[in-house]
Amino acid sequence: MNNLFDPTAGVDLTDGLNVAYMSVWEPTVTSNTMKLSESIYRSVAISNDFGISTNVYVNGPSGVFYIFNMGASFTDLTSKLEARNSSEAWQEYWGNAQVQRAGQFVRQAWITRVAAD
Repeated sequence: MNNLFDPTAGVDLTDGLNVAYMSVWEPTVTSNTMKLSESIYRSVAISNDFGISTNVYVNGPSGVFYIFNMGASFTDLTSKLEARNSSEAWQEYWGNAQVQRAGQFVRQAWITRVAAD
């Protein structure tokens, strides 16, 4: 898998950050990989505006997208996610995404990086 929006990214997706919220999406039966990719790109652009470090990976032709929102700590990441989610830009994006569904939710997870001393 390659980083979809940054093909030059290194293998350490954490880039020194400690907490990630991962969500996994796949195209709906009435959509396709390109439509979902465009929708995810818009969500990443909004997340970037709120200082959320985001990495997106796609699992080849199956079109399964893995989105990692990263933060220095749980509090750091959740406060940024809350600010993004309550923004006008996110509300408009998410509202449109519900009407013009390009993807369907598969799973989610919170991940904590444990660094060896």
